[in-house]
Amino acid sequence: MRFRRKPAEIEAVKVETLLNEPRGDWPEWAQRAWFNETLALRPTKDEVKILSFLGNQTAHIGGWIVRNEKGELHAYTPDAFAAVYEPLPAAQRDMEAVR
Repeated sequence: MRFRRKPAEIEAVKVETLLNEPRGDWPEWAQRAWFNETLALRPTKDEVKILSFLGNQTAHIGGWIVRNEKGELHAYTPDAFAAVYEPLPAAQRDMEAVR
């Protein structure tokens, strides 16, 4: 049998943003995750750790941290992210920003 992933909207941030930008410029959900110690930065290794009860994940430079519809955080390599996700159309992004 073949299956297709159900459409789902996610939020994502590049690893470089977390390593190089002030925390105040991060998405609000990433700031909360850092404060709650779900995200751990390791700038000397150019990586971000996601700490969860499901196990720890590591995201490296070029990768993405994704917050899914359940609020769970996951690390994606650039190739895996591109294979699964695409940007929302500009009009839809603008409508989402107003909410």
